[in-house]
Amino acid sequence: MPVGLTNALSTFQDLMNDIFQAHLRKFILVFFDDILIYSSSLEEHIHHLKIILSLLRQHQLFAKLSKCYFSQPEIEFLGHIINADGVKVDPSKIRSMTEWPLPSNIKELIGFLGLTGYYRKFVQGYGILSRPLTELLKKNAFTWSHATTTAFHNLKIAMTQTPVLAFPDLTKDSVLEADACENGIGAVLMQQGRPIAFFSQPLGPRATTLSTYEKEMLLISQVVTRWRHYLQGHHSSFGQITKAYKKGSKNKVDDVLLRRPHPSVECLSITVTTPLLAREIVASYEGFKMSPFKDLYGYEPPYLAFPSTVITSVASVEEYLKQRYEVLNLLRENLHKAQEIMKLYDDTKRVDRSFDVGDMVYLKLHPYRHSSIALRKNVKLSATYYGPFPVLQKIGVVAYKLQLPLISRIHPVFHVSQLKKKIGTTHTPSPSLPVVDYEGQIILHPAVILDSRTVARGRCQVDQLIIQWKNASAENSTWEDYANVHAHFPNFNP
Repeated sequence: MPVGLTNALSTFQDLMNDIFQAHLRKFILVFFDDILIYSSSLEEHIHHLKIILSLLRQHQLFAKLSKCYFSQPEIEFLGHIINADGVKVDPSKIRSMTEWPLPSNIKELIGFLGLTGYYRKFVQGYGILSRPLTELLKKNAFTWSHATTTAFHNLKIAMTQTPVLAFPDLTKDSVLEADACENGIGAVLMQQGRPIAFFSQPLGPRATTLSTYEKEMLLISQVVTRWRHYLQGHHSSFGQITKAYKKGSKNKVDDVLLRRPHPSVECLSITVTTPLLAREIVASYEGFKMSPFKDLYGYEPPYLAFPSTVITSVASVEEYLKQRYEVLNLLRENLHKAQEIMKLYDDTKRVDRSFDVGDMVYLKLHPYRHSSIALRKNVKLSATYYGPFPVLQKIGVVAYKLQLPLISRIHPVFHVSQLKKKIGTTHTPSPSLPVVDYEGQIILHPAVILDSRTVARGRCQVDQLIIQWKNASAENSTWEDYANVHAHFPNFNP
């Protein structure tokens, strides 16, 4: 498939996912034309190879032998080295990062941060280390200094000390260790004492004012979302959080931000203050012996939301999904009823209006802006309807074409809501249709000065004129500053 075609890459990836759908993430990973087959033994690996090669032959897809590696104990895949011990950074990429010269412009800095950021889950405190560099990416902020040079070299050193990350086992429990300090948050996900991924992020000015416990809860909510595919798994659910404190001498892994040492005590007590409003809400539900969520929906809140298409053999999960489906249907019905009620009340203000060809109608021009010398505060007092004008043609269901004056620059097709039928044989015609510019603003020109006055504006005295505009009645005359009138209409001599 030619890569230059629109959506060629995404179409090819969709084809590969469709072909290997039954085996993806069981013993095969596919990224465009890179196919990785992994097995726990040689015999199992041969069996997996037969399956994959048979599928490729079945769909008339071919692999180039010179680019294939079979039965390798260690292999490079998407910039990573994968072996039985786990996943580590490709040494050639580390060498590229360590040999990267000092950036002289934003483009070079973006390239360095893009390369190191790809491996950020291998680095403890990556967000804190790179913050002085990411600050330079702001508009007109690229100014290299001693602090950015130090951060640049420290980030290089950190990239050379990346650990080997363990493969996640979705059948085993995961341990999430989180830590927060004054200017950042960080966490590490582990299984059986080995790290699976690291996460860190600097805090903005608003988040730095939060307490340590609020920062840690913010961190937990972010990493649960980011690592949900690890925590939820296929055979277990992440439904319980146990918060434990580790003193400084034992807090070597999750203290990713290297903050000040913890006091040398065995246990610290934590006091949680509850806002008055929260206490009042809790007290109001104590009589019901249930939480507000359960009182509203009839069941305890779920720990994680599952898609409605999940099929599971676990009876409790199946029952929960059924209850969730029923609640969603109930919510949809309530929303539909609310929409119907709003429509019912709104329809009382609407009328069924239609016109025939030849009918005389008045035209409402309030959608167009009135521009004279300044934007008037009393625009609503200007003429509302103009005309009447005859209907030439009905356009669709709710639009009509009118016969407007030849000098008009307004499009002759209008929505029915802007029209009102002329009733009777006699009428007092409103001013002729105003001229508008190409931006839809009504162009007004002064016709005659009706009166003058002097008003106080701050410490100054301002001369004003009341002007009747062309193609407008005297009732629509407006007060304008004499200086503005003279500036905008120098040839006006009433």
